[in-house]
Amino acid sequence: MNTPNPTRRSSRRGFTLIELIVVMMVLAMLVTIGFPALQNQIRRSKMMGIATETTNGLRLARYQAIKNSRSTVYSLNPANREILSWVDDNDDGILDAGEEVLIRTTLRAGLYVMNPPGSMGGPIEGFNGTTMVRFNADGSVDAIGAYRFADDAVAVDARNFLEVGVRPRSVARVEIRKWDGAAWWGQDEGTNPWVWY
Repeated sequence: MNTPNPTRRSSRRGFTLIELIVVMMVLAMLVTIGFPALQNQIRRSKMMGIATETTNGLRLARYQAIKNSRSTVYSLNPANREILSWVDDNDDGILDAGEEVLIRTTLRAGLYVMNPPGSMGGPIEGFNGTTMVRFNADGSVDAIGAYRFADDAVAVDARNFLEVGVRPRSVARVEIRKWDGAAWWGQDEGTNPWVWY
């Protein structure tokens, strides 16, 4: 019969308090280093999301204007954060009863319609001083302009700014550009790639 030997050490071993403390310190350092990078990636994703969503909305409005041979409107209202697009049957720039709504949504939290410091113009540049783009039946626009977006970084100089512009009037090309602190650049323009903060 085998009797347990009290002087014999067990082959099973647990973690010591020191080992647990070391593991916790390493995890704390990883979180401290990784969390800001994760926040930056989330802000970047939101910015690219609203820029892509706005680009697609503008292109849809232009397509519907050509397809239906009727003007369409794309509007972004910074006051109530509403994004609205519709087929404007009577060309009055107002959504009337019975007009087909193409898009109705709101701007996501953590994003702002804002102009970067040092940039000419305002958060909604051009469009004849309105917050809307009017696409004609031939796909052209009445006026060129851009919607400018900022993320929610605490420091203004650490914010990312993107603009979704519609130009020239005749073809109403929609493009996304990023503010680099001095000028707006498309992704393939300029000498440097886009820098995200």
